[in-house]
Amino acid sequence: MEDATVISSLATVRLQAQSRLLPTACCPDKDLVILISRVGSDDKMSLWNMQGAKKWEVDMNQGGSAQDEITALNWSPDGKSIVVAHHPPRVSLHSLQNGREEHSLSVGPSPSPMLSPPRITGVWWFKKERKINRNEMPDMFLRGNVVTGSALSILRTQPLLDTLQDDTLPLNATDLFAFQGAQSRTKTSSLPEVIASWPALPSDPLAASIKPSPRAGDNRPGEELDERDLTNVDSLLVATDDAGQIHCYLDGSYPLGAIQLGPGCEAKTLMKNSEETVYPTPVFNNLTPMTVELPLLDAKSTRLIAENCSAARDLVWYTMRVVKEMRKSWFGGDGHDGARELNAKYVRDLEERQARFDQETNAVFDLTVLLATGKSSSALSDFNQTGDLTSERGLQKWESTVGEALLRLRDYSEKRVAPACQRLHLLLEEVRGWSLLPQLYGKYEFSTEDVDVCLDLTARAIIIAAWLAATARRELYRFTEFISFLRYETSRLSATNDNTIVPRHDILEVNEYLMSGLVVSSIDRWFIGPVPQFSPDSIATPQTVDLRSVIDHACAFASDPSKLTWPPITQKKDLSHLDRNLDALVHALAERCQQVFDRAARAVARTAALNQTWTIPEQTLQAAEILQNRVAELSLSQLRRMRAVREEKVHLAIRLHESEHGLSRCREVICMIRASHQHEGGSRTASIVAVAILECRSASEDEDAVPEDDEGDKFHIFDMDFFDEESLVIVYESYAKEGAGTIGMVNYCGIEYTEVDLRGNVRGLWQEDIVAEAIKQVKTGQVACAPAPIRRQRGLKVCGRAGREQNEGPGAGTRTGTATLAVNGRVGRRVGCVLDGEGNELEMFDMEGDEEEEEGLATID
Repeated sequence: MEDATVISSLATVRLQAQSRLLPTACCPDKDLVILISRVGSDDKMSLWNMQGAKKWEVDMNQGGSAQDEITALNWSPDGKSIVVAHHPPRVSLHSLQNGREEHSLSVGPSPSPMLSPPRITGVWWFKKERKINRNEMPDMFLRGNVVTGSALSILRTQPLLDTLQDDTLPLNATDLFAFQGAQSRTKTSSLPEVIASWPALPSDPLAASIKPSPRAGDNRPGEELDERDLTNVDSLLVATDDAGQIHCYLDGSYPLGAIQLGPGCEAKTLMKNSEETVYPTPVFNNLTPMTVELPLLDAKSTRLIAENCSAARDLVWYTMRVVKEMRKSWFGGDGHDGARELNAKYVRDLEERQARFDQETNAVFDLTVLLATGKSSSALSDFNQTGDLTSERGLQKWESTVGEALLRLRDYSEKRVAPACQRLHLLLEEVRGWSLLPQLYGKYEFSTEDVDVCLDLTARAIIIAAWLAATARRELYRFTEFISFLRYETSRLSATNDNTIVPRHDILEVNEYLMSGLVVSSIDRWFIGPVPQFSPDSIATPQTVDLRSVIDHACAFASDPSKLTWPPITQKKDLSHLDRNLDALVHALAERCQQVFDRAARAVARTAALNQTWTIPEQTLQAAEILQNRVAELSLSQLRRMRAVREEKVHLAIRLHESEHGLSRCREVICMIRASHQHEGGSRTASIVAVAILECRSASEDEDAVPEDDEGDKFHIFDMDFFDEESLVIVYESYAKEGAGTIGMVNYCGIEYTEVDLRGNVRGLWQEDIVAEAIKQVKTGQVACAPAPIRRQRGLKVCGRAGREQNEGPGAGTRTGTATLAVNGRVGRRVGCVLDGEGNELEMFDMEGDEEEEEGLATID
C-alpha cells in the first residue's frame, strides 16, 4: 500500500441545504463542480470551485410545472456551457459564467400515449473529431463554410437590420444591485411556443443579416475580431430516457428527432465513433452494444438545411418582435397606454362635456361644424379652453406620442418588417428548390405545396408592410394638420384680435382625419381581424397588356392637348374589404414555416439504422425470464460503473453484496468485466471478455497472518467511479470502524483477469451470465478472489453513511443515505469530490497532490 498522503484534501464545505452530487458533476477542463440542492419541490444548481467558494446558484424551475427535478447533467465540449436534464422531461443549457439558462430543448413525448412522460436518465455531448487533410484541394465555392450563390451567402451581402433589445431575460432589481454570486437567478423565457419549438442551431443573427443585440460583457475592445470558436460546431448532444428513446441535437441545439431502441430497451451509456455511429448499451446489460448509424448526421445537406432553418427562425422571430412593438406603441400593452388611447380620451372627454351642457354627444359633428364655419358650440369652446389635452402641454404630449407612434409604424414597416420578410422569402425560395430535387433532398420530406404556402404568406406580409408604411405616412400628415387646427382654434379663443391668428392647416386633410382617423383609425385593421387571404394580384391596379393601345392613347392626347386632364383620371380599386392583420399573418407564417423545418430536421432520426439482432421480441421476453433465475441477482445491485476506452474496449465495475453473490467469508465483492469488441459489418460484437472478482478487503503485508474471517480489513463501498485508464476511485467504510470513511484508488488494470468462454453466447452476452460464471469459478476454486489492490487512500472528514433511504417525492427508492462521488481524471486536473450521506458536507481532493499539513486545509461554512 502506497503513501496515503498522495491524495490531498483541498477544502471541506458545510452546505446550507441538503444536496446531491451527480457522477458527471466535475468540469472536465476546469477545477469546478456542480451541486444540486432541493428546496421545497424544486431543485437548485450551484457552481463551486475546488477551494470551496460558491460562484453562483440558480433556481431551475421556470414556473411551467408544479415541481422540477434535475436527473442528469454534463458539460459542453468547449467547457462554456452546462447541459442539464430535467423531469418533467426537458433539456436546458446554462452559461458557465453565471448559470443563466441560455436555451431550453424540448423532449418528445412518450412513444405510447397511455404512458406517463419519460424520465431522462443521461446526457452526453460528443465533440466532432476533425481530420485535417493538408493535401486536399480546398473547395473554391466555399467562403467561410458558406456556398457561394446560396441564400445564406446573399444574406451576408445585405445591410444589417436594426438590432432589437433582447427581452427574453428582463433585468430586475436583484440583477442590477445584488452582489455577484450572492443571489439566485431565475430565467423566465418569453419565447412563444412556435419559436421555442422551432429547430435551430445556436443563434447567429449575423447569418440572417441582423445586427446582434449587445450583451453584458460584450464591450471588450477588439472582441469582435476574435476568431470564432468552432469546438461545438458539428458536435452531437444526446439524451436518453427510460422509454427507450435517444434524443439527438446537432451543436447542442438543433433537434434531430428521437430514435426508438425497441420494446423493453433503455440505453444506459453511449459511445460514439469518428463516423456517424452511436453505440448504446441497453438495460438488459448485454455486453454486445446496439449500433445506431446516422447516415445523414455528417451530410453537407443536413448542415445546410440546419443553417437555413436557423436563419429563417431568427428572421421570423425578429419580425414577430417588431410587429409586437408596433402593436404595443399603437394599442398599448404591459401596463402602458398606446397612442390610440389619446384620441379616444379626447373624444370621451369632449362627449362628457357635451352631456354636461345638455348637447347631443357627437364630438365629430361639433368639430366638423367648427372646421367648416368657424363657429364653436358652447361645450366645445369650454372644452378647448379648459380640457387637459387642449392645453399647450397637453397638445405637445398628444402630438409627440401619436406622432412618434406613427413614425415608428412607418419606419418599422418599411425598414424592418418588409426587409426581414424579403430575406425570409429568399431562404424559402431555396427550400422550394430543394423540394424539387427528391434525389438529393427527398429524405428531408420537403413538401412543395407547404413551401408555396409559406412563400405566399411571406409575399403577403411584404405587401401589407409596405401598405402599412404608406397608410401611416398619410395618417401622420393628417394628424399633424389636425393638431395644427386645434392649436389655431384654442389660440383664437384666447386672442383679443382674430386678425393676428393665421390658420396654417389644410381643411380637407383635417376633415379626412375627423372622418377616418380620430374615432376609428384605419391603422387599427393592421392589428385586428383574421389572417389576410387576398392574392397579391388583387390589390394591383389594372394593367394594359396591349402596347399598341397604349401608344394610340398617347398619340391621341398628343394630337389634341385639350383631351388631356390633370391629374389624369385613373381607376382606383376599393381595398376597404380586404383583411390586413399583419400580426395574425406573421404568426400564421411562423407556424407554417416551423412545420416545414421541423419535419426536415427529424430526417436524421427517421433514417437512423438500428442494429437489433439480439433484441427481437422473442429474445427480449426470453431475457426477461432468464433474469429471474440468476446465481448473482444483479437487480439488487444499484452500483454499476462503465468506462469506454475509445470504441474497442469497455470496462465495467459492479458491486455485489453478500446476498447477491453467495460467496462465503466475503461481505462485498467488486466484479470487474473487460470486454473487447470487433466490427462485423455495421455492428459490433464482443470478441474477448475477461472478468476478475475483487473482495472488498484491504491487502495486508502478510496475508497468511490475517484470519480469513477477520473483519478488520473488510469494507463497504458507498460509491465508486472510473478515474482513468488505470484507476478506479472508491469511497468506502471499514466494517470495524463505522463512520470513518475513506477514499482510495484501485488499480484495475494491474489485476489478473480470466477470460470467459464466448462460444454460444455471442448474441446473448449478458452481464448476469458473466458474473454468475465468474462467481461459480471462485466457488469451485478455479479463480481466486483477491483483495482489492488499493494503492492510494486517505481518510474522509465527511461521514459516509446516513443510514436512510428516500421514500417520498421524486427519486423515491434511490439510495440517498450514503456518500456519493464525482471525479475528473483528465490530465492536469485529477480531482475528486465526496458528498456525505446526509448531503450537508462536501470534501474536495487533489488525487495526485503533494503532502500537506492537516491544519493547512480549508474548512468553509
